[in-house]
Parts: sequence; structure tokens; C-alpha cells
Amino acid sequence: MQILPAMDQSSTREKIQDLVEKFRREQASGVIGQYNESETKTGFIEPLLQALGWNTQDRNEVGLEEKISGGRVDYSLKIKGSPKIYIEAKPPRARLTKAEAISQAITYGYNKRSVPWVLLTDFQELRLFDVTIRPNKRNLEAGLRMDLTCDRFLERFDDLWLLTKESVEIGLLDRSLLSKKLDRLRRPVDKEILEDMKRWRELLAKNIYKNHPDMTEAQLKENVQRILDRIIFIRSCEDRGLTYGETL
Repeated sequence: MQILPAMDQSSTREKIQDLVEKFRREQASGVIGQYNESETKTGFIEPLLQALGWNTQDRNEVGLEEKISGGRVDYSLKIKGSPKIYIEAKPPRARLTKAEAISQAITYGYNKRSVPWVLLTDFQELRLFDVTIRPNKRNLEAGLRMDLTCDRFLERFDDLWLLTKESVEIGLLDRSLLSKKLDRLRRPVDKEILEDMKRWRELLAKNIYKNHPDMTEAQLKENVQRILDRIIFIRSCEDRGLTYGETL
């Protein structure tokens, strides 16, 4: 797969090889276990992004600590100022297969319609998720489309190349990894919310009527809508950090 001239790919390979060798040295000396998240970012993740053609000094290309869904995503890779990939960074000692880490990462992406990808990484491993499908607690890895360890970065260079700015910009990443097999699961978050609202409205109406059979239809509709409105308002406040104490 030849996207840029061979010399450009060769230069990228050399930079990535240098990073992998640096990681191995730190690992062999036992130092890598002492890296925290911030040190991992500056020592490995940002240099990797730079090797892949991303300008980490330009906020319109690589955003830092972007607020999303009640939290902050570590990086957002942008094309013409629009985020295309969110990156959730972890220190090397983190387990990227843990449900908590995966759930946090893919939820960030799913709540942003324009972002189809989330990359969960500690440099030692890259895990790329298609987040155009609704998160499923029973199968958090349903959208996993790339899983690479750093010792295979050069062996699977063509896969890694899909994360270059060039590949994202020309749509190669989307064409290569947005599986059509998952189209049936690929529904925007706003449509999912509407479906959830219909289901909640029906459940609430049945429960209220069961406990208050003397209610008129108009009263039933009003009470159901009032409860839903209040829940949505409280959750919106929670998402913006405007509430304290216990949350819904």
C-alpha cells in the first residue's frame, strides 16, 4: 500500500523504529514501569503522532484535553479543524483491555457524531475503535478494528500507516476499517436517544397507570413528560459539571 513516496514512508519507519527501540531500552532497564501518563504522552505518544505526520504544536490539528461527555479526552486529531480521531492515553502499566478503560474511551467518541474513531493507547499497544456503533456493555470490543503492540509496529506498518494524517485526510482509514458488516449497529446517538425516550415513556406510563388507574390520559401524559424532562435536565447538569454529590 503506497500512499506517499517511498522516501517519506522510509523516514516514518525510521522515526517509529527509534521510538520502539527507546521503549525497549526503558523496558529492559525497568524504568518504563515508573512512567506516568504525562511522561508517556511527551516521551512516546506525541513523538509517535509527529512521526505519523500530525503537528502536535498546532491546536487546529491536534487538540489537547478536549472536554467531552462529562470528561476530557487527551487528544483530538483534526482535519481542517474538525476532530476525526479521539485519543485516550494511558501509562504503560495500564491494562487497555480492562472494561473501564474501553468504556471510557468509546463513550467519548460515540457522544460526538462527527468522530468515528477512538484510539486507546499507552504506546506499548494501540487499540483503535469504530465508535459509530452504540457501545454495548456485553461486548465492549465490538468496534475494535485495530490492535497493535509496539513490537509489531514495523511488521504491520501498513496498518499503522492508516493512522497518518495523510490517510485520515484522504479517507483511507474510513474506507479501510469502517466495516459494512456493522452498518446494522451504526446509528447516530441522537436517533438512539429518541428510541430510548420512546421506550422510557412507555415504561413510565405503564407503571404510573398501574399505581394510579384513576388518572386521565391527559394527566398520565403530563406526568410522564414531566418526569422525563426532569431526568434529562438533571443529566444535562451533571454532564456539564453543575451538580455536586451523588449523580443519577
